[in-house]
Amino acid sequence: MIPSANTLQKQYRLLQMPVAIVAGAEDRLIESEQSAHLHRDIPRSTLRCVPGTGHMVHQTATGEIMTAIDMVLTQNRKPMVVTRLMRKKERSDLVCVAIN
Repeated sequence: MIPSANTLQKQYRLLQMPVAIVAGAEDRLIESEQSAHLHRDIPRSTLRCVPGTGHMVHQTATGEIMTAIDMVLTQNRKPMVVTRLMRKKERSDLVCVAIN
């Protein structure tokens, strides 16, 4: 696990907004157990494991990503405001969508 993600792990359960976790079933960098563990830690999360895709699932299965985003949007009718942006060194392969 990425060290910065590990330090925040105990705070995942505090997230109150819907979170979509989309993972490639054939990912060789992130084990599927990590995605499942993240899903268990975040109360309002959904997990989609996309068959036939690897680590770059956001490029190879764009439709699945858009569907996951649409699902989050329909679950959360209130607009969300991003209050803190991550510094470059804290980021990994992260896709963030903010709706105002």
